Amino acid sequence: MRTSCAVLARRQVVALYGRLGSESRASTKAALLRSVEAEPSAAVRRKVCDAIGQLACELLPTEAWPDLIDGLLLRDDGSAEQPQVLLTRLAILTAVAASVIVPAADENEPSAAELARAARVQERIGALVQASLQRTQPLGVRLEAIRVLEEVLVASTDAEVPHATVATQLRAFRARARALAPAMMVTVEELLGAAVQRGGDEGPALDAMERLVNIASASPRYFRGQTAPLISVRSARARTRVRSEHNVCASAAR
Repeated sequence: MRTSCAVLARRQVVALYGRLGSESRASTKAALLRSVEAEPSAAVRRKVCDAIGQLACELLPTEAWPDLIDGLLLRDDGSAEQPQVLLTRLAILTAVAASVIVPAADENEPSAAELARAARVQERIGALVQASLQRTQPLGVRLEAIRVLEEVLVASTDAEVPHATVATQLRAFRARARALAPAMMVTVEELLGAAVQRGGDEGPALDAMERLVNIASASPRYFRGQTAPLISVRSARARTRVRSEHNVCASAAR
């Protein structure tokens, strides 16, 4: 039943929200956030995350949702070390990163308060992704962190930013984020290693590698100085494919 409700919410949340009054809208947003934090099933929680992400993309930045941005995604209460909490935050952040990383665009330069808030958002996103890429975290959490970083870095390219002050701020963010490149490489290599244990399923590793390519396309300097890790990742994939082919041949021989 909860799964069916979560699927329906994911499909219809934006349309239904548009028909609600202001009080019902507030209670709907609150109910979604309560649900995603209390839901014990990972599959259902992911669908609720998708519903929240779809609604947030529709609302932000024209309609504020402080309980989502400050209360769930960017809070710093020590719970970020828990894999389930991290995965929930990251799954939503993947959908809304482009809406929260850059201040709302208009004809005027953002105010000092808007720039300060954007800097805080960027700082918290960087800290959240860094915590998620630690080798102590499950590979699923680390893969979701790579997805977030891709969305953030692509959204923060100068071509997408209308104001010089914001562009300068985001260039500084990208420079700081370069420190996460080695951890991303390690994650891809370990995803490839895990593929061998799963019988050659390279799907998660290929997903991560595709996102690295997208990052490199948006920010060509991001992986500067990472030649050795890149070679290591390519070698790991080659070893994975050889082992997979060997396993297939061995199974056929039986």
